[in-house]
Amino acid sequence: MPKMGPGKGGSGSGGSSTVPAGDYMLALVWFKRQVGKDSGQDYLRCKWQVIGGRAKGKSFFANISCNLSKEGTVVRWQILMECCGVTEQFELGSTREGNDREGDDNITRLFMHKPIKARVKVETNGGYTNNDLQMLHFRKNWTDEDQAIALKWLDERSAAGGSPEDGYDDPPDSSSGAGSSEEDPDESYTPAGGDESYAGDDDEFDPAKF
Repeated sequence: MPKMGPGKGGSGSGGSSTVPAGDYMLALVWFKRQVGKDSGQDYLRCKWQVIGGRAKGKSFFANISCNLSKEGTVVRWQILMECCGVTEQFELGSTREGNDREGDDNITRLFMHKPIKARVKVETNGGYTNNDLQMLHFRKNWTDEDQAIALKWLDERSAAGGSPEDGYDDPPDSSSGAGSSEEDPDESYTPAGGDESYAGDDDEFDPAKF
């Protein structure tokens, strides 16, 4: 059963469309587990919303692999955990193993509507222009402005009575293209930050350091 836990760290209101390439504060507002036609591996079709700055309220689709045999996938999930304050080991779930609903419940509880910072790229795939997550930024590298955007987003959601389950299983806006590539989208993923290293580092990942 694929499980994720803290490990070694690495070195909108409008409809879905695309945003220009750049760094953004984002939140996961919808996801659906799917299975790659060629790989047979689970991935999450994710809808991300920009939560601050000039593109606030815009959203786009970018997928995340659930194939933990890929080092890049593990690193991406670990940085997501750090950004979202997740310190527990959790079941990521697998359609093949029949525990996908357990994994979806965990992802909803731990990651939905939690602020992250990502470098977003623009790519053309299958005739569509889409966004994808190029890098994720550790929280320790967030600026004061990033922190303020994250706190404001959480305060606004709390004031509105929002819950982590909001958006789960709701149909997404279908006006965008196909989204990022479904087949092992994290295979070549590189973490952001100048002094992080996940390869050959003997120190255990310590969320308290960030």
